[in-house]
Amino acid sequence: MIHTDAISNKGVTQIGLGINLEKEGRPVDYLYTDIYKKLEERIKGMSVGEKLPSERTMVQEYGVSRNVLREALVLLGDRGLIEIRPGKGSYVTDKQKARFAKHFESILEEDRHSQMQVLEVREVLELAMFEKAALNADSDDIDAMEKIYEQMEKNLSEKTGYGNLDLKLHMQIAKATHNDIFPILVHTLYESSGQRIMLMEDMFPDSMKSIHRDHLGIIEAIKRRDVKSVRKVGKRHFDVDRYMLLSMNELEENPILTVITENPIDNDLISEFLKIKGVNRVSIY
Repeated sequence: MIHTDAISNKGVTQIGLGINLEKEGRPVDYLYTDIYKKLEERIKGMSVGEKLPSERTMVQEYGVSRNVLREALVLLGDRGLIEIRPGKGSYVTDKQKARFAKHFESILEEDRHSQMQVLEVREVLELAMFEKAALNADSDDIDAMEKIYEQMEKNLSEKTGYGNLDLKLHMQIAKATHNDIFPILVHTLYESSGQRIMLMEDMFPDSMKSIHRDHLGIIEAIKRRDVKSVRKVGKRHFDVDRYMLLSMNELEENPILTVITENPIDNDLISEFLKIKGVNRVSIY
């Protein structure tokens, strides 16, 4: 983790490293993940076919909003742990798919797997997924994608919570393949890189706009059932992801101290900045 204390000096109004991983005060993108994990543990002690408590009961028990609880329940459903029956409740299902997801998670938790390796696997998987969705998506799938995109449009302009919606869109595309394995794989891969997705929103605003345009292009290509176009847009989408990831790796290895000031800074002060542990580049604005 890269950070430094703020420094006050003559003529310097703000000093900080090029990236700040602390994100103090920022809304957590994956707010429902904690509830998901608690419910996952709970389900381990339940039998197949057993019903979970009502949403009202669980909202009170876990102290979260109904929306957060529902996000967690949807994820449990996507991963094969429960079946959500509208108007009836949520029931524990056959845990074979859940065991598969857990095994896959355990592989990704090993430190030897780099974020670039995860991105490479995501690219191969999701390009095939986009094509499958273009062939299999129905009108309900398209409507769901477009609703998520509308919310993404709002959140991108407000610079809040885009990463969570990014995951939701990719999960919806995975569901549109009508192959139960895609959602399991997509979520597990996303979960391993979620923190970086959140950081990219602040670090690369122009690239995030490009990513956002590609999301629309992917939806439109799926809607037209245009397999060739959806692969082309998807490839561009991952090219931008790769650029951002490489840039983040470079910043972590060679952090930049950014100085924002209205007054000139002399070489002696710059030399002092370079004495800060871990800093070997200074950028003046």
